[in-house]
Amino acid sequence: MQVAKGAPVTIGGYAYLDGELHVRVNLACDAVMQSLVASYGASKVTLANLCTPTDAYLVPAPAREAVKANLRSAPLWMKALSAVTAPAMKWLVPNLTKPITAADGSEKYLMDGLVVAQGPNYAMAKRVQQWRAVVARAAGCTVSINIAPATATQSVISNKQFEAAYKGIYVFKPMEVFYQEVSLAVMGALLIYDTSSPKSAANAKSKSAPAPAPRVPR
Repeated sequence: MQVAKGAPVTIGGYAYLDGELHVRVNLACDAVMQSLVASYGASKVTLANLCTPTDAYLVPAPAREAVKANLRSAPLWMKALSAVTAPAMKWLVPNLTKPITAADGSEKYLMDGLVVAQGPNYAMAKRVQQWRAVVARAAGCTVSINIAPATATQSVISNKQFEAAYKGIYVFKPMEVFYQEVSLAVMGALLIYDTSSPKSAANAKSKSAPAPAPRVPR
């Protein structure tokens, strides 16, 4: 198989549909990406995608300390509302999970940002994207998969619950929602850097790139 006369190509998976169709369209995108990497060669393919901020991630220690600092500086009304609603309704629950002890004895910190209202289909679709990124990166692909900021896109604010939350989220400092024009510019710039700079961690040959992921047993 030859694409673009043998030149390197970049393929992005940005499709979105509501409900279980989101899983289906992402599986279709994943099949296209997998086929392209297998037939064209990992070294000639760059995969691009966007992670969501409403997911669970490992974070560095400074990020965990920032969460603690934000909790300490929260206004009195927020602390009072949390004390009343957190036990029963799970509102304003501090996003601090217990550290995870790794095999080498070091502590890992988890940020659980999964939003139940988005449903399991959305979480599953994003997991498909992340696993493709991990597998492709291990195979030698350059992979650009940055976490996009919370963005007031039409698909998001079409849900009235999310529209109301996004309009009022500025009250909960330091939370902030971006307009899609800003997010497009920022994420577009990161994509260009990832796909063109040899110093980018996304680059398969970069010295700053993470070590290849271990092979997953079948």
